[in-house]
Amino acid sequence: MAMITDMTPEEIQAARQAVNAIADAIDLPSVGIDDQFDPVRRDHLVAAGEELEAALEMLDPDSGTYTGAMPASQLQALRDAIGAVEAMLTGQVSERLLQLGVTPDRSDLSVMGNALSKIPAPDEEDLAYSDVRYGGSDPVLRRRVDYGELLELAQRTSKRDTDPQVAYAELDRMFRGPVGPCEDVDRIIANLFANAAVVADGPEMLQGDLRGRFAPALDSVLDAATLDNDEDCYTDLDRRRIIVSRLRLEEAVDRGAVLDALIHAQGAAEMLAWARSTRLRKNAIGL
Repeated sequence: MAMITDMTPEEIQAARQAVNAIADAIDLPSVGIDDQFDPVRRDHLVAAGEELEAALEMLDPDSGTYTGAMPASQLQALRDAIGAVEAMLTGQVSERLLQLGVTPDRSDLSVMGNALSKIPAPDEEDLAYSDVRYGGSDPVLRRRVDYGELLELAQRTSKRDTDPQVAYAELDRMFRGPVGPCEDVDRIIANLFANAAVVADGPEMLQGDLRGRFAPALDSVLDAATLDNDEDCYTDLDRRRIIVSRLRLEEAVDRGAVLDALIHAQGAAEMLAWARSTRLRKNAIGL
């Protein structure tokens, strides 16, 4: 956790005003806030606002200041919300703010700037353990991507699909073909994890051979996701998460822990859904 330091009551009020405005904007689709703030972070934003509200109630309005720790996900949501409201106040006041019934004075800009300076920007290592993939707004994710499709791909239910020998044949076959758009890469990786998870329910000899097949297959697909497409399908952070999921799944297979292996396969599919969500949002706002 990182620290917010010496935030005054006035700065807290400005930050909370930004929190409330952006949360209201997310809840009113007609406002269209996606280009300024990612709605997936709504839950983190609200949690940060509640933390500031509690701090404000305990402060002396004349001389008190707030110093406290927040998860990286909440800090990032706060920074994004304040930055979005600042952008909508700069120049002509945005019609979106007026639509929300928010009429901030331009003097609030300097206070918001001061508040923003008190909120540290988390680094990627913090976000690796605390960002939207661990408590973000699932309804937003489900609206944006075909979440169920990836989870279904990560599960194996038929008798044929639960044969470890068949699973190995699929692992060997799956990564040799050409890789198409990023959505195809998502599907291939979800299937790779599903087939690897199946091996946890097989003979110990097969379990021990998984690492020699699964890692090269996944590496091949990840390489193709960068080299053979116009866009990089995954951020560096996404890639690190996928690799960590692979290591966890391999460890579960070593133990013959079928349920854990399936959970890790489904967790990988969830990460792929978040990665797809990020790509779609970037494309929508022209990043």
